[in-house]
Amino acid sequence: MTKLTKTGRIGTLRTGTALALVALFTGATAASAQAPAEKKTTDQPAADSSVVIITGQRASQRSSIDRKKNAKTATDSIVAEDIGQFPDKNVNEAVSRVAGISLDRGDNGEGSGFSLRGNGMEQTLVDVDSQSVLNTNGALTAGAGAGNGGRAADLRELPADMIKSIDVVKGSTAALQEGGLGGSVHIETRTGLD
Repeated sequence: MTKLTKTGRIGTLRTGTALALVALFTGATAASAQAPAEKKTTDQPAADSSVVIITGQRASQRSSIDRKKNAKTATDSIVAEDIGQFPDKNVNEAVSRVAGISLDRGDNGEGSGFSLRGNGMEQTLVDVDSQSVLNTNGALTAGAGAGNGGRAADLRELPADMIKSIDVVKGSTAALQEGGLGGSVHIETRTGLD
């Protein structure tokens, strides 16, 4: 058996107390280091955090400006990113965002047609993906008793979400297809890769 003196007992007691305190503080430090990590994994959002959303429009504006610069006559353009920012239901409402176009609204408030430079839909050439759009209301000729007739394109069935770009040509050149007294509207739809 070992005999401990009074000073030996006090030294052992001090050493044991020191080790206990070191273990206590080390454990508390480790616990406090893990506590914030547990708070971050909870699904509750922090009350004082704010979300910042940054959006850019430079590419769509640059595309529209480039289309105007490269055109041979007076042209206005809208691209898909601009069309998607508006609450338009159909192509008629999307086209009405261009200067010089006025929207005709039907009985239910939906855009039923438009006029370009004061000329109605009958005098505006409309093509979708380089194909002329004809009247879709069933009446082929205008006149008394022929119904609505005429050559106005009905674009209410074409949703604005399907449009890649709209070019409104307010002048004429030899390269453009004939038939638009007020001007022509060229609509390009999205492809599967857009």
